Amino acid sequence: MRRTALLVLLLAAASLSGQVVTGMSEADLLAAKGAPTSKITLGTRTIYHWGELKVTVNDGHVSAVSGATPAGEGSGGVIQVSGAAAVTVRGSSRFRTPWQSEAQFIVEETSAELAEMILYASAGKIPGAGDLKVGAEDGGEKGFHVRIEWGAGLVAEADLPPGGSILAPEGFLPIGRAVMKSAPVPAIGGDGPALDILGSLTNPTVAVIAAADKELSARLVHGFASPRTHEQAALLVAAFALREHSGKFYQVLPELCGMSAHLAFAGLLRAGGPASAEGAVAEAALYSLTNNSSDSQRLLAAVADTQPGVRPWRRALTFRDTGDVRGDYNPGDLTLFERVERQRIVWSEGDSQAAIGDIAAMGPVLSREVDWDRLLSQLPYGVPVGHALLETHLVGELREIQAAMKLETGTAVMKENLVPILNQKPLHCVFLDGNGAARVAVLGWSHWAGFLERHLCSTIESDYDFLERKWAVPDDAKQYAAAMDAEFSGLDLYPFVRRLDAVERIDYQNAEDDSMAVILREPQAVAAAAWNYLWSRVRFAPAQVRYEDTLVADWRPEGPPRGTAYDVNPRLHERSLTRDAGAKGRLEALHRVSPWAYSVTKAMLKAQYGEKPPAQAMIGAYSAIADYNANACADIAVASTADPKAYVDWMTKAAVLNPTYYYNLAIFLEKAKRSPEAAAAYEMAIGADRNEVRVSDTCRWLVMYYEDNGRPQDATKLADRAAEAYSAAGLLTKAALLEKRRQLGDALSIEDDLYDRYKEPRYLLLFICRAQAASPTPELALKLRQDAERFVTGGLEPAHLESFSGPPGDGMLISSVNQRVIDGGLSFGDVVVALHGYRVRNFRSYVTIRNMWGEVPLDMVVWRGGHYLDCAPNPAHGRFGVDFDDYLPK
Repeated sequence: MRRTALLVLLLAAASLSGQVVTGMSEADLLAAKGAPTSKITLGTRTIYHWGELKVTVNDGHVSAVSGATPAGEGSGGVIQVSGAAAVTVRGSSRFRTPWQSEAQFIVEETSAELAEMILYASAGKIPGAGDLKVGAEDGGEKGFHVRIEWGAGLVAEADLPPGGSILAPEGFLPIGRAVMKSAPVPAIGGDGPALDILGSLTNPTVAVIAAADKELSARLVHGFASPRTHEQAALLVAAFALREHSGKFYQVLPELCGMSAHLAFAGLLRAGGPASAEGAVAEAALYSLTNNSSDSQRLLAAVADTQPGVRPWRRALTFRDTGDVRGDYNPGDLTLFERVERQRIVWSEGDSQAAIGDIAAMGPVLSREVDWDRLLSQLPYGVPVGHALLETHLVGELREIQAAMKLETGTAVMKENLVPILNQKPLHCVFLDGNGAARVAVLGWSHWAGFLERHLCSTIESDYDFLERKWAVPDDAKQYAAAMDAEFSGLDLYPFVRRLDAVERIDYQNAEDDSMAVILREPQAVAAAAWNYLWSRVRFAPAQVRYEDTLVADWRPEGPPRGTAYDVNPRLHERSLTRDAGAKGRLEALHRVSPWAYSVTKAMLKAQYGEKPPAQAMIGAYSAIADYNANACADIAVASTADPKAYVDWMTKAAVLNPTYYYNLAIFLEKAKRSPEAAAAYEMAIGADRNEVRVSDTCRWLVMYYEDNGRPQDATKLADRAAEAYSAAGLLTKAALLEKRRQLGDALSIEDDLYDRYKEPRYLLLFICRAQAASPTPELALKLRQDAERFVTGGLEPAHLESFSGPPGDGMLISSVNQRVIDGGLSFGDVVVALHGYRVRNFRSYVTIRNMWGEVPLDMVVWRGGHYLDCAPNPAHGRFGVDFDDYLPK
């Protein structure tokens, strides 16, 4: 019923906006789009083409739409929304919140929290709901103008200084001073008793953070004007936010705004005096959390080691800022905070499977922390790690929910109230309770709720992805999804879990609708990565109405918030940092903010030089990290391909840092016919690699090298290892060795197993063709005919140009045209009837035959304009980038 109402509203909106949706009548389609650039009719089906847009009409109504149909720049567009269905949104009213951009949210939230702190310190109370009005006007290069109203006509206005980080605490001092003119804060004598929070928070467990939260909240109640207590509160929020490893759900903006407000208030209270060590480290952590690593390292360098905990904080934040884990220290002596930051880097650059052993070696106390599972779940892990996570990760998240709830509130989480308590929204440090009384909590349950919900959603998505895609057990994945849906579907962020895990059309469509509703309702709560998945296409369903990426550009028009590199990686793919005129300048600014960020530097080089930056430019841009970042070294090596010595030197440096790059070195040496060196490089890679699937995917050349160079036992041993991983490549390697040894029956058995496992027929068909050509038998001929008829309509029927006369009765229709199709000499309406010497009767046959031959020029016979002709297009990777249709004559 909901989707029916949605369709009705979409059709009405589409007729006004020029959008095309399924279900639209053919008459409305033509009225909206005008004359098509091309058209072809096949029985009751008509395919229209307008530039990149392809529309299929069946029985007078649109049945499929592919390609983009964006609204004009600034003209608004149609967005699908759960429940309320279609909404036409224009200009600055796109989001159903007081905030229409990420920057506005940050400035208004930080200003509001700072104002509440001042008012509470001044009078012991804060305005009621809706009585404090904060407005921020973005003046671009001139900075923000902020206006705050409260009480009986009290107003404070100030211009926040432009430049620097939008979250810099000193940037909010002008608006804080303006508020304090009407609400002076009584001075207090000194900072009160010292609290060793720097040292204790280097062990940031749930118990430690909750205890610090209670202690600092109580101290603020009794001495809210203590600058050091606010600096310690900011440090506590930093320790809390630094535990966030929620992947596609990562979002710590409320915590960052709170940190900035605490530090700004402390700065006002100190009236120009120096911050405490906690304050200096907290501000460095604030910048580190926004990837302002230059500012973070600058501040850390100025903090003296006069207090316990300064050195571990410096080391951990340096790990985070630079990615450099070198140094004179014993990893076993590191604090939990340092270990987490170190392992996050080590595991991401190395072998995730090694992490299981690393965790076990930590002992029963440390190894139980859920932080390790959170880190691992964000890596491209293999099946063994996936099984380990399946056993422990969700259990660990649920255990932390129970522990945090008990420590923060003194109550237990019950099954029936789990979803409501996790859906609570983050509150400011000073907030009103249900009776309208002002309360103080640095974190309280409200910040824990969002943190735990994000991690729970990330865990469910990761576990499902492992079952469905990595381990490939769809029935188990379906059961898991059903169980999770039953328990957690009411979570505010759960629509994004369903969208990320969708494998069927109806689930995908409903999840897209519901996710878009969340974005319009509370864009500040949605991570950039989860949001961006709404723009990505899926193979099992056409896009409905193409969601405009102008919606992303409205919310975060500059990529990361101004003057930061916050959550930068998913934003590097957005329009503001790829297609906008200012993208190059923005990326250069991000590089200055975060010179150690490999992904930022790589994106900047692409913007400056295109797809192939010169080696010297790379050496300069990567200078801060080239001594220890394997990816940077590998990039420089690839740019040096024309200079074999430079390539080998740089790729060897990369491989020493990360042994998986020995594979790249081996392939280069293999192609250069330097076989002994290539074999040595492969042996280095395989010897260090604990990822059996990767070994099986890359060892074929070495197996054949052993076989050809008098080492058959080594060839057998490595081929057996590859096959035991049961990857497609591993099974093919073992089959290829048996085929080479003319053990065709054993090889055929493996090829059959390969098809049963992966349902990919090309390897089996090619093997039978080769085997029949080399050693023909009636049994092989029968199997070839039977299997060919299973996978190719009409079987593998030889066909060449001279095989045809008269119009074709079937084939594959070129029903979509892009630049690759045009460059290949094909035209809209062509009918492909043969490929690589075999008859093509439909799109399925074409795909199977194409895949059998791999990435080679496509030797086609095409029907065009009443006659047949040969055609040999050579698109990249053998793919045109569009789907074609079956040809069915009228």
